[in-house]
Amino acid sequence: MQFFKNQTIQLKITDLNTDGEGIGKVDGFPFFIKDTVPGDVVTATVMKTKKNYGYARLLTLLTPSPDRVEPVCPQHKACGGCQL
Repeated sequence: MQFFKNQTIQLKITDLNTDGEGIGKVDGFPFFIKDTVPGDVVTATVMKTKKNYGYARLLTLLTPSPDRVEPVCPQHKACGGCQL
């Protein structure tokens, strides 16, 4: 399957990369999505694709992971220091 910029996808996050981005697959094609954790089911917008992987932006958190917690710091989005 070929993916295009701004295409909407739905996937389950199964892993994290070393930068703390969630990893989910659509038809075996992996996408990296910030602000997700393993166990989340999300809809996302495709931002960029490479030959073997792609990047997407979180649109909607359909089913939150049981491991998801609310950040303690109110500046977590602006700062980026506590991404996990």
